[in-house]
Amino acid sequence: MMKLGRILLLIFSTCRVAVTAHGEVPPVNETCIPDGIVSSDDYFTEKAVIGDAVGLDITYHGYYKIVHNLNANITYLLHQCGSDPPQEEMDGRHQLVLPVPLQGGVVITSTSQIP
Repeated sequence: MMKLGRILLLIFSTCRVAVTAHGEVPPVNETCIPDGIVSSDDYFTEKAVIGDAVGLDITYHGYYKIVHNLNANITYLLHQCGSDPPQEEMDGRHQLVLPVPLQGGVVITSTSQIP
């Protein structure tokens, strides 16, 4: 089940999810928040829907989302690139904190994350 969680994390982190006010998905290089300015906009207007998957939960918070592997009780914080992660979430509770979409590669913070 842990391997499934890592695969889903990679899928969610590489998806282009930023949407303009008119509902159009901008090119990847334009999905980052310009100058790190975060507004009250919902940067994840297209939400992932978990159908038959068990043990996975995603909560959205404007410019960041938290993916929770319920079976392993591990969370991942994914924030819109160009923004800083929210300070109230930076207390060590998340296994991984990443900007999304990834801009040119996969981030691995330790060898324990290699399946």
